[in-house]
Amino acid sequence: ADVYLLPTVSDGFAITQLEAMSRGVPVVATPHCGKVVTEGEDGRIVPARDPEAIARVLVEALEQPELVARWSERARATSRNYGVDAYARNLLSELERVLGAAAVAANPAPA
Repeated sequence: ADVYLLPTVSDGFAITQLEAMSRGVPVVATPHCGKVVTEGEDGRIVPARDPEAIARVLVEALEQPELVARWSERARATSRNYGVDAYARNLLSELERVLGAAAVAANPAPA
């Protein structure tokens, strides 16, 4: 596939976006499926229920293969932000932040 089209009107996250991106397939999606696509960098965001906008982006992709190649490279990079390793790093970072804030709250500095 050259692009993955996900013209959803309502989807909490749509893991299929990441599956496509992990294979270097840029995504054309609506704003209604979780924020994964960065407009113009690793795909495109089109308004929901707008077939003309979808058609314009698909024609753009057909006419500009070098653009799709750039989106494809960036799509792979974006997908790595959502892997298990990234999840673990983000979780640990958040735990450290929360535990650090709890420690400060439990031991306030003398006035």
